[in-house]
Amino acid sequence: MTDFSSTMIREYLLGHQREFFFWGFGTGVVIISFLLAWLFSLMLRVECFRWTHYPVRFDRKNRRVHVFSTDGDIYSAPWDEIFFTTGDCVSYKLTRRKHYDIRGHVLAEDRKTVLRTFTLPVSASRREELYANWEFVRRYMEEGPEAVAHVLKLMPPVEGRREGIFFGYWYLMLSAAYGAPLFLVPFLMALYLTAWPFRLFAMYSCKIPRWSAEVEAQCVIAPDDPWDISAVHNPRPLWRWMLGLDMAHSMVDKKRAMTAVEKAGGSAQ
Repeated sequence: MTDFSSTMIREYLLGHQREFFFWGFGTGVVIISFLLAWLFSLMLRVECFRWTHYPVRFDRKNRRVHVFSTDGDIYSAPWDEIFFTTGDCVSYKLTRRKHYDIRGHVLAEDRKTVLRTFTLPVSASRREELYANWEFVRRYMEEGPEAVAHVLKLMPPVEGRREGIFFGYWYLMLSAAYGAPLFLVPFLMALYLTAWPFRLFAMYSCKIPRWSAEVEAQCVIAPDDPWDISAVHNPRPLWRWMLGLDMAHSMVDKKRAMTAVEKAGGSAQ
């Protein structure tokens, strides 16, 4: 297409070819090419060349919520002054189907004007499916980690780094194959293998979000915190859990087991 356009311009300048069809067709190709390139760049910017994810940190001790916004701005708001609700995140006009998410509105002093809005990283086709996710957050902030830690099964390994290459594939599989009939799993594995390279491109073209020094200072975790659960405590091997073959895993139990081993090793020395 580039060669065609350059040839068209050269032929025009030399006066060799100026037929209406030639120029009409060529001009149309150039315009369509620019429009497609512009549209492709917009679509690419939705997932690529931005941030790997947009974390929201619930600071229970200080009763604040810290947000890393889509434009890279970091702000905080008091937990008790945020109005949480559900909203429509995706609408399918042809089928009249919707997807819903959980949103937090930071309000002005009049308690009516919305200053900022952020969303939690969960969506569902029915509002009722979001209630369990909201209850997890609410109970953590109101009752403490001991009230909800037992339901944690997996932590995305993205804190301060990009997700692993193979984790990206298994995470795609989890979104499609978790709970699916066993006979469909091989087909889904092959299907999502084709989407895997695009996820890798998006992940490695984006920057890693970093909290500000002020936020980090407010959220220091004590070395002996029994509820400091991270991706280190994820099930091994991960693929067995993703396929539903290892449902007995508990991150809290693994954390305690690892702590016991470390203490035993220290005592032996």
